[in-house]
Amino acid sequence: MSFFLGTFFFVLLECIFVAWVQLRRTTEKPLKHTLYGTAVFCCWISWAMVYASQIHTAMYVTPVPKTPEPFPLTKKKSPRITWEGPNCQPQSFSSS
Repeated sequence: MSFFLGTFFFVLLECIFVAWVQLRRTTEKPLKHTLYGTAVFCCWISWAMVYASQIHTAMYVTPVPKTPEPFPLTKKKSPRITWEGPNCQPQSFSSS
């Protein structure tokens, strides 16, 4: 289904709701027009976002490992301490 066909479906749905409210005998027609119009618009915008995210996916996402090398399950190693980043420098304490 293309984007315009889906949008046409929601416009058609709104036209059906307008006819439904106009043909019924009720005292709160403006309120019902507002509620149905808002509901159809919210459903359309949700559908449009999902449709757009499926068309333009993030195809080149690479996971960032938490550790520099994976630990095998059979051998037990102690974790390797690395000094990375601007705030992770080793500090020297001088006794003066």
